[in-house]
Amino acid sequence: MHVFVNLLFILATVYFCAAQNQIIPNDPEVNTDPKYHCFTKFLPEIGGLAKGQTLRMKDECKQVTCMANKDIEILGCGLVGVPQGCEAALGDLSKSHPDCCYTIKCE
Repeated sequence: MHVFVNLLFILATVYFCAAQNQIIPNDPEVNTDPKYHCFTKFLPEIGGLAKGQTLRMKDECKQVTCMANKDIEILGCGLVGVPQGCEAALGDLSKSHPDCCYTIKCE
């Protein structure tokens, strides 16, 4: 039973960490400008991206990258395990990803 619980915990951790990453397909009907390799109407604040271009989303600690296959990858911070006696604090959004992610502060 102990092994099953450990395995379940590991699988849940992997699932939730993977959920912090997203892939958004290119929107060819909207992408009419040849200077953009990637484009999606779901992220109007981003607009178009050149192939390989990476930037951080405004007001969020997420990295957006235009992939070679024209998909847009969004990479978040993932989950944070907080030891007893410590707390997770929001990161500094003036920094780039992943330096803008959560920090752990202990007593």
